[in-house]
Amino acid sequence: MTVVPLPIRQANARETTTGWSGLHKLTGFALAAAAVSIAGHFYAGLNDPLFLDEVWTGAFASEHTLSAVTAQIRNDSNAPIYYYLMFFWAKAFGVSNLSLRLPSLLFSLITPAAAWMALRTRWPSIALVWAATLALWTPGLEFSGDARCYALLMLAAVLNGAAFLRALEAPTLGRSAVWVASACLAVLIHYDAAYLAVAEAAIMLALHWRRVPVFWPSALVAAPALGWIAYHAPRLADFARPGAAWYDRLTIAQLPASLGFLVGASVMFPVLAVVLILGRLLAGRDAAGSTDQTEEASGDLWMVGMAALAAAGACLAVAVAKPTFTLRYLTPCAPGALLLIACAVQWASRRRWEPKALLIAAFAGLAALWMSQAPIRPRVYSFEAASAWLRVARPSTLAFFWDHPNTTIEAPDQLALVGGFFFRRAGQPVSVVPLKPSPSVDVSKLSAAAAGPDGAILWLYDTRVHDTRARAAPPRIVEVDPGFVCRDFGSAPIGILACRRKSSS
Repeated sequence: MTVVPLPIRQANARETTTGWSGLHKLTGFALAAAAVSIAGHFYAGLNDPLFLDEVWTGAFASEHTLSAVTAQIRNDSNAPIYYYLMFFWAKAFGVSNLSLRLPSLLFSLITPAAAWMALRTRWPSIALVWAATLALWTPGLEFSGDARCYALLMLAAVLNGAAFLRALEAPTLGRSAVWVASACLAVLIHYDAAYLAVAEAAIMLALHWRRVPVFWPSALVAAPALGWIAYHAPRLADFARPGAAWYDRLTIAQLPASLGFLVGASVMFPVLAVVLILGRLLAGRDAAGSTDQTEEASGDLWMVGMAALAAAGACLAVAVAKPTFTLRYLTPCAPGALLLIACAVQWASRRRWEPKALLIAAFAGLAALWMSQAPIRPRVYSFEAASAWLRVARPSTLAFFWDHPNTTIEAPDQLALVGGFFFRRAGQPVSVVPLKPSPSVDVSKLSAAAAGPDGAILWLYDTRVHDTRARAAPPRIVEVDPGFVCRDFGSAPIGILACRRKSSS
């Protein structure tokens, strides 16, 4: 199935014979998509309060030494590269909300440009469609405003797809080493990228098993990544204990919506069907029996997309069997899925630009819908405002309870680091007492006792998550100790309960 790339001169000549006007029109749609995408980033909430997961990023980034942040990463369940990147970024630019989110915005802007650059010489139309759909992919727009790893993961997946394509076309030792390195990079940004790495390796071995003696030494490039995973594995095993995972098993009924994540929303599937049918009708009428295969994707390019689809299928299959999944874990598969769509539309429409433009317009419409809802998309799982309210009382102690299944295996010093992040950032240190109550303990009484006579309480929970204590026994701090005044800064089912002493209010 290996395809020898066409010389650039020949590819350009072929493009000329099929007419530049269509490509120029498609380029116009892609540029319009870029404009919509850039506008979408203004709705990503770069200055919004940090939500809970982002506080972990800020807390790790605010550590003072490399050994300290390494210890925190080792105690966490996430892969290391993004945290290390943010640690060094914070040393130069601080840990304000905007500073913590700017890297994600930059990665989101680079990703479609990288996709276009990877394919523009041989498949300019496919490159434009791939880049445009990546730029308009609504989860990506949201990730661009989050101080989390997912925008970086998108970029890494695009680079990995480009490297995998080159390795498939000519599986030399050098190209294979670059591909392995790109796969390891993605895995060390998010461990669920391992599904994609395994799928790509299976395809490589199936198509080029005779070449294994040439490229197998490239597997040694994975040694550092495997070393880190071995170092982290005992801690990851703690998070995999029964009852510690906060996820629920994926049901069969949830599979269509889960696959819809790969294209932004499941409503895009009927749109894609319409685009493909329209493309075949227009191409059939236009070709009039011609065998022209203008800019048709090579088998290797299709395989890049198929690897992503196989990886997504494996990830979902495991999620049906075990509670291991939330939608954003499919992020490393999204670029390949969008590339597969670009290849399919190119196959259906050939030299006709209209179906490709229609697909881009549909993605732009979905992005516009997301933008219309973004201003009312509150970051409800945020305790930034609650911390500001508590700081007014200048408490000496903060009793911090993250009411969540993971709390049972979280390191106490990490909980203290997260719970006191906004106090430290404001230059108001507080002694944080992380609470890890046993099932028989009354959390309200424990919180009041831990706070002491001049302390405060911060209790975070989401009643949709199993084993949340607030589900069975809602907080009753004031009833236990009338000396407290409490406010809930959350919005059901999220609770952000903050309590401070009346005497300091």
